Amino acid sequence: MESKQEITIAALSTPEGKSGVAVIRTSGSQCSVILKKVCALKKIKPRTVKLSNFYDQKLKIIDRGLILFFKSPLSFTGEDMLEFHVHGSPIVTRKIMKILLSIKNVRSAFPGEFSKRAFLNKKIGLSNLEGINNLIHADTDTELQVASLQAFGGLKKKFDEWKKLFIEISSLIESHIEFSEDDPEIVQKDIKSKIKVLKNLIEVSIVSSKVFNEIKSGIPLVIFGPPNTGKSSLFNLINNNDRSIVSSVRGTTRDIISSTNDFNGLKVNLIDSAGLHKTQDTLEKIGTQKAKEIIMDSSLLILVLSPDKQTDESLRLISQIIKDSKKKIVVFYNKSDKKEGMKQKNLWTKKLPNLKKIPYLEISCKKEIQNKEKYQNILDFIYINLLKKKTDRITYNPFTEIRHQECLKKSKNHLIYALENIDSLEIVAEEVRQSKIEFEKIIGNIDNEEQLDFIFKTFCIGK
Repeated sequence: MESKQEITIAALSTPEGKSGVAVIRTSGSQCSVILKKVCALKKIKPRTVKLSNFYDQKLKIIDRGLILFFKSPLSFTGEDMLEFHVHGSPIVTRKIMKILLSIKNVRSAFPGEFSKRAFLNKKIGLSNLEGINNLIHADTDTELQVASLQAFGGLKKKFDEWKKLFIEISSLIESHIEFSEDDPEIVQKDIKSKIKVLKNLIEVSIVSSKVFNEIKSGIPLVIFGPPNTGKSSLFNLINNNDRSIVSSVRGTTRDIISSTNDFNGLKVNLIDSAGLHKTQDTLEKIGTQKAKEIIMDSSLLILVLSPDKQTDESLRLISQIIKDSKKKIVVFYNKSDKKEGMKQKNLWTKKLPNLKKIPYLEISCKKEIQNKEKYQNILDFIYINLLKKKTDRITYNPFTEIRHQECLKKSKNHLIYALENIDSLEIVAEEVRQSKIEFEKIIGNIDNEEQLDFIFKTFCIGK
């Protein structure tokens, strides 16, 4: 088994491929040997940028660039660290990495191993590192804001607030157990009240964490309706390109087509589904069945209607879907440029009165693809009526990971059990203590090596 004190790790920290600059990092006790082998330097002043040649084993120059040295413990990992800023040529980075890995007690870093060493050396908290990882992978403004909050102190602030509540509750319990002259009913009422406050805070964070993870993956948003109403045209309009085939032939869309979109900082998986109708065509049947399944599974829907597609079958299917109170729906009355399109809202609401309660927009996909203002109105309409509440429910909560949710759930369950046994303060004291232990695991009170490896393996190599 390798000694962590002796092993030095090395990795390319920037993406592979051609670029202006690439960064190679090393961390561990062999940095002085690396400096001599790669740069032909005996020493370098810490935290100072130095221009240097980089040599191969035969002392031939591979490249020239910048080198930085961070002396333990004043480094990211808490160990000696070197950073090579070289030209981003794949052959240059491969050659330098080959030289590094030829040195005794130097090996390639595992994913997240620099971060893991920083955590084990108490240089940074586990949740802060998870925040930095989220920052690296953020695709939208919302993800960026939440990740920044988590990475740069937002979780500690919340942790300190909750820790104070834990201490207050524990102190009250211990005080009453030791000095039982106080009225037990008053004491229990006070303890119960504070435990409820803490439990409610945890519950709000659990909900917020779930919402954020949905946003991180992409919120499913399904476009549905009868065939040839303009579903694919709307899908293409939102995407600003022809991703989905548009044709006057019924049943053109036979499979699920999707795209990832940014709606005001929210990542959305926009899905174009097959038209809802009866058909004898085998492929169309599969497509419509898939459409029905994905509509049933989705809570956010865009219904596209047009004046020429009102059939008994489409009315029946749409009626079933819009009656579901768990679904949020908006309606686009398409083909408003046509003469009959001007009155189509009344035609549809006469047959389906429930449509009157649903937010709607009258559009013409053919015309509005060239109109930037109307295009933006469509995006804003979707965001305000379907997506905005998702952002509101996040409340920029720093508990972003699945493991955070699990710890919060366990912490909450201990508090529930404490409330159920409020007459026995010894049980309450132990449950509050266990609740606090689960909560502290979020910050990083973890001594299980396998659990730590599982957390860090999702990080980038070189981070």
